[in-house]
Amino acid sequence: MKSIALIPGTTTLNLVDRPEPRITEVDEIKLRVLEVGICGTDREEVSGGRALAPEGMKELVIGHEMELGYFSLAELEQVRGPWSLPVERDLYFEPTILEDLKALHQG
Repeated sequence: MKSIALIPGTTTLNLVDRPEPRITEVDEIKLRVLEVGICGTDREEVSGGRALAPEGMKELVIGHEMELGYFSLAELEQVRGPWSLPVERDLYFEPTILEDLKALHQG
């Protein structure tokens, strides 16, 4: 996976290859990223401002802050449920309005 890595305390940026993330815990999900942006924090870090690399690393991959938000289930790539059972997307699912389902079953 291509990432932009910063050497903290400098203005040095590198395009690096990192392993694709994997699901390892039951409370994790994996999403396909459709768009990314550059925020004020990224600009500050790239200008030599505050930035710390993760423990044991010399570089910080920017633009991957954890945020609360929403996503489309179409973007869900992988999830692992309780007891490490995989949960798969139903590729044949078609959204249906509840009233239509009710009418279908009432005849």
